[in-house]
Amino acid sequence: MVDTLHLLISEFTVTRGGHFSIVKYPVPGGQMGDESNQPVLFRCEDGTMVTGRKAYHNGRLFQLTVSRTKAGKVRAIIHLSVPKVYCGGLNNLKAIASREQFIECVDKIRSALGGIGFRCDLYSARLLEVHIFRDAYLNQSYSDYQYVLNRVEVRGLTRRIEHETTYYWHNTQEEICVYWKSKEVTEKNYRKVVLLDILRFEYRLQKLEKVVQVLGMETVKDLMVGWDKLPVTFDSVCQRVLSGYEPFEMAGSIGELAELEDQLSNCRKQGGRFWMREYLAEIGLRSLVEGYSAKTVEETVKRVAGPTQAYRVCKQIEKLRKTPASTRVASDVGTKGSDLCTELLNKLILEGKDLEERQFWDLLES
Repeated sequence: MVDTLHLLISEFTVTRGGHFSIVKYPVPGGQMGDESNQPVLFRCEDGTMVTGRKAYHNGRLFQLTVSRTKAGKVRAIIHLSVPKVYCGGLNNLKAIASREQFIECVDKIRSALGGIGFRCDLYSARLLEVHIFRDAYLNQSYSDYQYVLNRVEVRGLTRRIEHETTYYWHNTQEEICVYWKSKEVTEKNYRKVVLLDILRFEYRLQKLEKVVQVLGMETVKDLMVGWDKLPVTFDSVCQRVLSGYEPFEMAGSIGELAELEDQLSNCRKQGGRFWMREYLAEIGLRSLVEGYSAKTVEETVKRVAGPTQAYRVCKQIEKLRKTPASTRVASDVGTKGSDLCTELLNKLILEGKDLEERQFWDLLES
């Protein structure tokens, strides 16, 4: 359930500094790394002073950075992946399904921090970022579900697509990411073969204020105590995203638009006076607007048949769009987009928790 955590630690002690790499400030008129005028980051218990812009340690289980804020206050930030900690730093495939497993991961981090001489109250560490996720193994190929993902808009969030298969909806405080996990697994050589198509859905709270607002948690201890809130939050986010599926607003790709124009041109050549009426009767107006926005349809019809036909078709689309939302959803049952949307929602919410508990990654062929 929990993946990435960014933890803020304000109070700590360091027994020895040998495990840290140091980045110095460049000194005007001096040499890079000159000790003069370098601010003190911390004093080790053995008396050694560590100075510079920042000190960091990159380990198998976490990344630790000590630096000063703009106000001059020293702080430490730990970045870690909970699933990676749980499996000893190998990968982040297996979800942590229980509070007990999470506590086990926290204990591993405390032990590892002690191993490099860094002492702190990890339970009081503040939650700068919290990422939660679930995996869904798909009945069809990932590309089929992209039909839905390409047509999802979430209020208050900006959408972007990377590498053709990774979808983001985000603002400055939160981010929702859906991507093709099977592809990542094989590209990073976690597994040589993945027999199933896996989709990963992540919800990323990227500010302490947002973590408190959404989860009601501020520290690692809060996360332990309030673990049962995570599935509820995740389910509501899934519903929020997939309820944003709106086939009437999204335009098709360039290739799809060219195909639509070819279809209309051929139908006009082969049909009679009422060719457009026959075309719409054959494919269905709803099927047409599921793939293209009203503006796209209007411009394409105008190029093929002229402004009069385009006007008539757009009036029909406008009438369809004014149908009450509840009626549209009910009458849309059985169409490609709605079926895939419902199936994906069920997999993430209804099947997701069971998959976490059964650790289905263990069932895949390595």
